[in-house]
Amino acid sequence: MDSKKKMVELEIDEELIASIKKMQDLLCKRLDVELPSQYENLQTIIDQSLLVYFDRMDWYYRLEGREWDTFYENHQGATNIPSRIEES
Repeated sequence: MDSKKKMVELEIDEELIASIKKMQDLLCKRLDVELPSQYENLQTIIDQSLLVYFDRMDWYYRLEGREWDTFYENHQGATNIPSRIEES
């Protein structure tokens, strides 16, 4: 049994990264604090972008529990992620 996980290359839209940076700035302004230096790291911003993307997907599709787990298993590592999700 191969214990190595298959890695999938994932493209992150620059628009999503810009959106995360803007949210960081707005949050810091609202809390009247400076952005911690570790959050200026591009990898951290990309990680946050992915979390925000999955959060939006969760909200948009309103999946919960087992349904969300199945959806995530089927779509994790997708490379054809839309740049925008139109709200209905």
